[in-house]
Amino acid sequence: MLAGQFSKMVSEKDLSQIPPEILAKIQQVMAAGTDNILELTAIAGLNLRTEYSNANMTETNLCAANLVGAQFVKTNLTRATLINANLTEANLSNANLTSAVLISANLTNANLAGAVLFSADLTDATLLNANLRSANLTKACLTQAKFRRADLTHTQLDGAILRDATLSHAKLAGASLTRADLSGANLYGADLTDADLRGANLTNADFTGAIVTKTQFGGNVPNLSRDLARDLRQRGALVAV
Repeated sequence: MLAGQFSKMVSEKDLSQIPPEILAKIQQVMAAGTDNILELTAIAGLNLRTEYSNANMTETNLCAANLVGAQFVKTNLTRATLINANLTEANLSNANLTSAVLISANLTNANLAGAVLFSADLTDATLLNANLRSANLTKACLTQAKFRRADLTHTQLDGAILRDATLSHAKLAGASLTRADLSGANLYGADLTDADLRGANLTNADFTGAIVTKTQFGGNVPNLSRDLARDLRQRGALVAV
């Protein structure tokens, strides 16, 4: 438990130098008998909205936590568990969420610009209007995730799984989706200008109304039909034979 870890790290001399009001909070936390981050922050009188930027929260359990508007700028959330967490309008810019689990999390209007979500699991997550500019979602699981009107400009999605994902009207200009699985994905009205979809699985993907100016296609699964390839070329795409 945290109490045992703290007692090993801090000597009696160190304790004598801690202000009484802070020491009282530390003693409350040590006596709490829990490692639950939400319970501990409440005991310490801290606020998740303001206290966790730049913090190390590796492997923290935040399942079903109410984190509306929370500030996690540059926070290390590697392998954290945020299943069903409410992160509406949260700021996770430049945060590290490598291998984090965000299944069914609500990230509506969240700021994830520059965040690292390598191999993260966002199955069925909601990211409506979210800002993911220049984020790294390489090999992330995004099955049935909802990215309607999200900003994924210059985002890395190489090898990501986007089966049945909703990307309608999303901004994907300059995004890299090489070898991504977009089977069944809805890209209606999405902006794919300069995006790279070479090697991506496009089975039953819907590109109706999508902007494909200079979008790169080639080596896709299945091979693009002649009609679809012709249509994409006429709309400005770069389709390799």
